[in-house]
Amino acid sequence: MSTAVRISDELASNAKKYSKVEHRSVTGQVEYWARIGKCAV
Repeated sequence: MSTAVRISDELASNAKKYSKVEHRSVTGQVEYWARIGKCAV
């Protein structure tokens, strides 16, 4: 199941940039950052 969320233009731009470097989709990059953040808490 997928859910649409709103993110800032800056976050979307950074995700696009880093996703190319890390060979992920933009969605995959945002999910990766979310998992890292969840582990840090």
